[in-house]
Amino acid sequence: MTKWESFDPGQSSADEIRSITGGVNYSIKKGDEIKLLAHYIHTWSDFRENNPAFEQSEFDEVIVRLQVMF
Repeated sequence: MTKWESFDPGQSSADEIRSITGGVNYSIKKGDEIKLLAHYIHTWSDFRENNPAFEQSEFDEVIVRLQVMF
């Protein structure tokens, strides 16, 4: 799975936020009884880039989820 997102709140010039997500879903047991889901998200913020007081303008995030159905 791959997803591209962009959001421009329009509250100031150059305040767009963009992110790309890549993820995988892995079925540990046949069917959907036990699944492992992992996503990596990289985000760019034009607002933070233009306002150094907010420090980093790029972010990385990893989300992992275990799903068990019984």
